[in-house]
Amino acid sequence: MENKEKKQYPEGYFINQWMAIGIALGLPLGIPMGNIALGILIGLAIGLAIGTSIEKKYKEQGLIRALTEEEKSLERRNFLLSW
Repeated sequence: MENKEKKQYPEGYFINQWMAIGIALGLPLGIPMGNIALGILIGLAIGLAIGTSIEKKYKEQGLIRALTEEEKSLERRNFLLSW
């Protein structure tokens, strides 16, 4: 039997993934409501809640690792570029 190492995910990975999924699902939710922005906001909130709970579960299992210096640098750069 192979000794496989469990994959570790960077901190914030699941939160980012589920926020994006929530935005994508919130857009079509907002169209019939007549308020696209509200639909996106609702989707974002739901995605954030799901992502946070998954992140917490994985962190308890030791599958979340701290960001490397390179990842922190990329995160800062992307944040500044988004403004």
